[in-house]
Amino acid sequence: KRLVCVMRRMACSECPLQQGCLYVQIFETRPDPARQLMRKYQRAPHPFCLITDFRHEDGGERAGAAHSCELRFAIRLFGEAVKAAPFVMSAVDNMAQEGLSKQRIPFRHAAFDVGNGWVKKEQNTVWPEPVLHKAVLQPVGSRVRWRLKTPLRVKANGKLVNVQTLSGDVLARAMLRRIGLMLGFFADERPDLDFSALREQAEHVRLLQADIRWNRLQRYSSRQGKLHAISGLTGEVELDFSHAPALAQLASLVPVVHLGKGTSMGLGRIEQCG
Repeated sequence: KRLVCVMRRMACSECPLQQGCLYVQIFETRPDPARQLMRKYQRAPHPFCLITDFRHEDGGERAGAAHSCELRFAIRLFGEAVKAAPFVMSAVDNMAQEGLSKQRIPFRHAAFDVGNGWVKKEQNTVWPEPVLHKAVLQPVGSRVRWRLKTPLRVKANGKLVNVQTLSGDVLARAMLRRIGLMLGFFADERPDLDFSALREQAEHVRLLQADIRWNRLQRYSSRQGKLHAISGLTGEVELDFSHAPALAQLASLVPVVHLGKGTSMGLGRIEQCG
């Protein structure tokens, strides 16, 4: 926000420049008045996912030596938001200097990759153009196996689904809602989908196997000054789409857009197995 905002004393909702503001587009995303989707809502999905991978390394062998951590993460931008890529990379560079967490632990921005290989970060680097990828619907067969890499948080009947209440139709409805919204808001070319028929098919998706657990996690909100639970399901599930063939194609997009709540914080990351 500090990089792009020129109306610092004004709330985003009152700013006359909000329609062209990159910060609003990325973090305060609103429905496009020109589109007919979610017109009654004041907010739209964020046009990005955080993709996290954490590895801890020993920084020294002697007693009392400091430990170093290597943190690898990616930010996947959707639709027009890809134009903000240089600002996102610059914001990450500033974040490195100011530090992470409540303790503001600094880190060094060592290298970046925009889709064509890692490049060492040098002073006064000109941020390169990112590599663009077009998500394409792929046939995945009647059975799909997913690995829930980060906590999956989906609701059914107003409550978070847990190990006991997870079912195939719940996952199918969550998938349909997520993909429908992402296609509706950010796709250049929206496929002609019969959502009424897809919703009916979602009721026939079966959960064949589930090797899952409830993963308890918390995050600290610097804005609110307190901890928030971001717990959810991790593990592996196998779904049967035999009676939902049209929905099975959409399943190929789940690893791209993630699933459930908190995708912009890295939650709901799905990998397709096999």
